[in-house]
Amino acid sequence: FVTFKGGATALSDGRHKHAADLFEGVGHLIPHSGVPPMLLGNLHFAQGKLHLAEKAHRDAVQREPSRAACWAHLGEALLWGGKVVEGLEACDHALSLTGTDPSAKQFATNLKQAQELGCFDTEG
Repeated sequence: FVTFKGGATALSDGRHKHAADLFEGVGHLIPHSGVPPMLLGNLHFAQGKLHLAEKAHRDAVQREPSRAACWAHLGEALLWGGKVVEGLEACDHALSLTGTDPSAKQFATNLKQAQELGCFDTEG
């Protein structure tokens, strides 16, 4: 928990490299958890590094395929990256898993609604 908090603090202070190093380090300590790569993916996403965000989120769902939040965040990266069909599939998968994670369900629902409104149209 302390290392996650340190990563979040580093992120809010603009020390992105330090935050990424912390998230990667925690990922090595708890390789079964999808949370560290999901947080790393969110960091890359916030920096506009969609390819790296997608890669980290794919790692998250591979590590912990039953965590809806990992799937929803993968969906977000894919949608913004122009991979609409795959992004919607990831969101649908998140929705199918969310028995105990209402925030992930709401996030995936919001992403699907935003796509319907054309929010992820990356062309002019």
